[in-house]
Amino acid sequence: MRTIIIFFISLAAITVFITACEKTSVEKTPTVDLGNKQDVIDFYISDYEGSHQYGVDWTGSTSSCSPGTISDEALANTLKRVNYFRISAGLPAVTHFDAELNAKCQKGALMMYANQELSHIPPATWSCYTQDGANAASHSNIATNTGSSSITSYMSDHGQYNYSVGHRRWILYPPTKTMGHGSATSYSMLWVAGGVELETPTELPEFISWPPKGYVPYNLIFDRWSFSIAKADFSNTSITMTDKSGNKIQINVESIKDGYGDNTIVWVPDLSYGYWGEDETKVHVELKNVKMQSGDTKNFEYDVVSIRIPSRK
Repeated sequence: MRTIIIFFISLAAITVFITACEKTSVEKTPTVDLGNKQDVIDFYISDYEGSHQYGVDWTGSTSSCSPGTISDEALANTLKRVNYFRISAGLPAVTHFDAELNAKCQKGALMMYANQELSHIPPATWSCYTQDGANAASHSNIATNTGSSSITSYMSDHGQYNYSVGHRRWILYPPTKTMGHGSATSYSMLWVAGGVELETPTELPEFISWPPKGYVPYNLIFDRWSFSIAKADFSNTSITMTDKSGNKIQINVESIKDGYGDNTIVWVPDLSYGYWGEDETKVHVELKNVKMQSGDTKNFEYDVVSIRIPSRK
């Protein structure tokens, strides 16, 4: 299977921009109880599997440098996949994809596709270059795959350059209410920072983690684990993971890098291939010495239980 390579550029300063125009929106925000196994299974089937997309029906052209559009279904499924991860992490849904941002992302995706290259700072010498497309590239997660599948790639954040899981952190940034998306036949972008509508949620979980606490489909437990709290200081934080028998799991903590969404600590547990092979596998996570914005130091602990989705005819 071809490896998807994705990069991200830090955007520490985020501005608010609200547009009143045609948009792809969420009709009804679903909810899920991560402490209820059947609820998690049902949500996975309806909103993760239910957002799978076979192609995006791109109408553009590299020969004429037409950015084109993608189908309403592709846009809706991409937004549904974004919100599957946000809701699973205890966050409010992104309400809609903004039409103006979508149009700029289409121009950016065209540029990437025409040049068969990813860049957050594309040069003006590129084929099909536009300022709108370049602007989109500087504010977006970018990927070589398209539609809803690109969202899973961002959440995985595999690869040596993605050690700080910046793509994941922007998708799980609590205040984000709007985003933008554009795809070509291959190559796509998700506008996540600067120019999006922001609103601080009235209710938030104590922390944002991936995988989240509770039941989680095993195939969405990626190599890199993350734990986020706004403006927290993780420089003296220690992490311990133990298996269901109380045995310690070795971990490697990645270098801390702020500037992508909320402050985050990332680590990679040393788990053998097939570790999540049982119907249920529980691990316990403890973080000590997390310095909060208030100056207080807190400890956190939670369980993650991997599950397998029952096969269906």
